[in-house]
Amino acid sequence: MTSKFNKIRYLLGNGLVVAAMLILPGHAAVAAPKAVAIVDESPRTEGPGQIFEMLPENTILDLAAGETIVLGYLKSCVRETITGGRVTVGPKESVVEGGKVIREKTQCTETHLALTADESQQSATIAFRGQIKYIFTRQPIIIARKSAGVIIEPVNGGETWKIEPENGRVDFQAVKLEMQPGAAYRVKGFTQTVIVEVDQNATNAKTGILERVVILD
Repeated sequence: MTSKFNKIRYLLGNGLVVAAMLILPGHAAVAAPKAVAIVDESPRTEGPGQIFEMLPENTILDLAAGETIVLGYLKSCVRETITGGRVTVGPKESVVEGGKVIREKTQCTETHLALTADESQQSATIAFRGQIKYIFTRQPIIIARKSAGVIIEPVNGGETWKIEPENGRVDFQAVKLEMQPGAAYRVKGFTQTVIVEVDQNATNAKTGILERVVILD
């Protein structure tokens, strides 16, 4: 009997990803909403809007008078400090009704697709098919909600770290590890691999979650 679920095969050995998906007639694949923002700071310990929560577009948060949360937008690199009112998450910033919002631009970059092998050789970067994240910190936070373990290995050789996420994330500050400035790391989880490139002038100075986050899965 043909299963109504589809088989997806991934071949990751040489950096190439091959996926095949067959969908039965009358059925459609529904992807989970993509997160556009992360809760950077929050006083909440239950319900929506807790720290580290990933928020898709059109999420609504109702804040009490005097209640303040901080949101970081992954694409625009905008951090918003919002006090009170109704907050509707947009693609690059929030719509705030009945409250106060202060916005600031941060030093972060969006995760992007890698170059082709030819382009990589021409630009002297990494030949890799997948996602690349450029960071300005030695101590990132890796969001890994589906991975029981995360493997982090330097692209050019060196010590490999195998870390079990705590509450769906690996915080380099908490586990007292540092990436080296100017280095690149292959970060492997259950669903995908991300290349993390560390800025040559990266430091371990304390920054917000938005500047440190690497989304693995």
